[in-house]
Amino acid sequence: MRLPRLLFALSILASLSAPSRAEDGYQLWLRYRPLDPTLATQDRAHAARLTIDSKDPRVAAAASELDRAFAGMLGAVAARDGIGGGDQW
Repeated sequence: MRLPRLLFALSILASLSAPSRAEDGYQLWLRYRPLDPTLATQDRAHAARLTIDSKDPRVAAAASELDRAFAGMLGAVAARDGIGGGDQW
């Protein structure tokens, strides 16, 4: 009889300890938080240019998502190059 009461009390405490905040699934899944400034500076050099070699709208969507990721994590968006059959977006 003590165990159910203990579990109930622990569940109440656990629910009160963490503040709740509504967040949609997209923000939860693809959260691009800024990196540590030292790491962001190092990574900006590796993410300076994005080369697109396709006119496919799915590739354009992926490139847009990379722009979001770079902006969120590094504070900068990569320049884009289009080569072959691709366009610069």
